Amino acid sequence: AMKKLTLTLLILLAGAVVRAGDNLPAQTAFATERATHTTFMSSPQDDDYAQLRRLDAVWKDRARYFNIAYVFQTLTFTDLNNLKWKSDFGLALSSGKTYYLHKKPLAGMMKFGIDWTMCDLNYAKYSDPAWTHRTPGDNSDEDDLLNIALGLHQADIAMQVGPSFTINPVDHLKVGLYFHYVPTFSMVILDDELGYNYVSFFDAGLSVAYRFIAIGFDYRWGNARYNNLSINDVNEDMDSMGDLFSSFSRKLRTNSFRLYVSFRF
Repeated sequence: AMKKLTLTLLILLAGAVVRAGDNLPAQTAFATERATHTTFMSSPQDDDYAQLRRLDAVWKDRARYFNIAYVFQTLTFTDLNNLKWKSDFGLALSSGKTYYLHKKPLAGMMKFGIDWTMCDLNYAKYSDPAWTHRTPGDNSDEDDLLNIALGLHQADIAMQVGPSFTINPVDHLKVGLYFHYVPTFSMVILDDELGYNYVSFFDAGLSVAYRFIAIGFDYRWGNARYNNLSINDVNEDMDSMGDLFSSFSRKLRTNSFRLYVSFRF
């Protein structure tokens, strides 16, 4: 009986060992899979992706801009003893994009780029001028059949292109410096005169941006000789419609200081 009991215990023990051995590979596989999953979740590839996404949010996703500016502008008639008028009111709208020259920021925080402002509209209304084209003592105001006094206005249609430098010191904060060449079609109205020409303006400025909003300022300057048309006094001695207009040229210099709010997207 003792032998039978011992034999039975040995058989039960052997069965338990076999069952434990069968379960060991499954437990080992589960532990290995769990460790692999944990390693994958914190892999260097995930860290790299998060870093690239942050760079896109700071740089690529904010490369376009739309600016609304208030303009302080001065117009100087250099042919007329540098007679100068300051604007009563001025407004500018511009839209463009920055094309960065390298993908990764230098030192993790700086980028050089090329700004292309595809459209820049600038308008200024000046104070009523103390001087007009009429000569002193002229009585034409009483005799003119056509008396036009529109005041002094300037409207410019332009684009801008030039280098920029931007630094991202912390989070989504960016500070930018730029210098632009500004090819412009410019028009000036003085009472019954219309002046127009191409002008090579230049522009330099600074902006501070956080995420989608920015504030900044720029200074714009340039000069050119404008082609002018004016309406002559209407009288009975005129032989044709050609006698109604006079043409001449006048050299003008423009200086602008613009404060703007910018939307980045």
